[in-house]
Amino acid sequence: MSDRTPIDAAQLLEQSEWVRRLARGLALDAAAADDLVQEVQLAALLRRVPIRSDPRAWLAAVARNLALRWRRRQSVRRLHERSAVVSALDHRPPVRLLELQQRVRRVSTASAATSTTSTAGTTTSPTSDSGSPAPTAWGASASPLWRRATTCST
Repeated sequence: MSDRTPIDAAQLLEQSEWVRRLARGLALDAAAADDLVQEVQLAALLRRVPIRSDPRAWLAAVARNLALRWRRRQSVRRLHERSAVVSALDHRPPVRLLELQQRVRRVSTASAATSTTSTAGTTTSPTSDSGSPAPTAWGASASPLWRRATTCST
């Protein structure tokens, strides 16, 4: 190849296997490597200015630059996707938030109603057969299951 002629298709085909090996080293997977090889070959064929140095050096520089651009685009894309997910989670519709708050209230009132019984305006907790208060777990009143278990065991 002379110093002033653009690379032709025959010379590019001679270097194609070398470019493919280089692309496999630069790319993350085989499909990305194939895409990189095609982009390098396209850049070489579209180049109007002659390559003044060794064609392998020029092809390697183009492959490295294209791989670097691809990685930058992917990192920006991942950053945008993550920020979109975070913003979608932060900006829940108010109706959904209100519905969740109502569910929490219903569950907490239902659990409070089942854990204690109220007679004549006073709150009592269940007692065991010995008259002492029933054991509680995590600070809550004894559950109906505990009462059933103590009555079955006697």
